[in-house]
Amino acid sequence: RYGDAEGVFRRMLASETEEPLDKFSLAEAYNGLGASMEMSHTRLDQAVEYYAAALVAKPDFYAAFFSQIHLLGRICNWADWESHFSKARELIDKGASGGMGPIFALAYPLSSSQLCSVTRNRAADVEQ
Repeated sequence: RYGDAEGVFRRMLASETEEPLDKFSLAEAYNGLGASMEMSHTRLDQAVEYYAAALVAKPDFYAAFFSQIHLLGRICNWADWESHFSKARELIDKGASGGMGPIFALAYPLSSSQLCSVTRNRAADVEQ
């Protein structure tokens, strides 16, 4: 079934859409596949690229930003780690956490108040 899902997303992207959600959806598919089974870094690297493309198309797409930095940590890509988390902390301090949950937030260099903010934001997202 993963192959079928990938085919659907690839056809969607082949339509040359500039919709950031399309790129985000493919990144999420690859990221989810990598989480559920052994996947080559090639596919996970593609997920990082799709997150980046979604962010180019829509810089305030916080779900793509937080998902991208989470995936970069999973694949041990630390190249821009400090700048990513500087931006993440800044966004969290402004009340944006892109749907990130408290469990993932524990893996990040966040203050106690930032962790509480992420938890409150996630609870508000769930209530909607």
